[in-house]
Amino acid sequence: MSKKNGLKVKKMRMHLGLDQDQFSKILGIHRGSLSRIERDEILLSEKYAKRLMALGLNPLYFFDEHESINLPGFTFEQACKNVEEATNGN
Repeated sequence: MSKKNGLKVKKMRMHLGLDQDQFSKILGIHRGSLSRIERDEILLSEKYAKRLMALGLNPLYFFDEHESINLPGFTFEQACKNVEEATNGN
């Protein structure tokens, strides 16, 4: 994954209606790391990109802005449900 994807990570987070604290906990990273990712200071690793997919977010969005933020077949509501389950530790 290349730099200049920080804004897309932020758009994904905002798409789900999450603040940095909530999103960083779901990804399993420190809030400061998420902030640095969103500012393109560090890259989001493949490990954490896979966690985005588990939430129903489309990793192809990083490479093509015409791609949907959600994976095909996932609705916004399903992605939010996955986030809720991840937040509750289920």
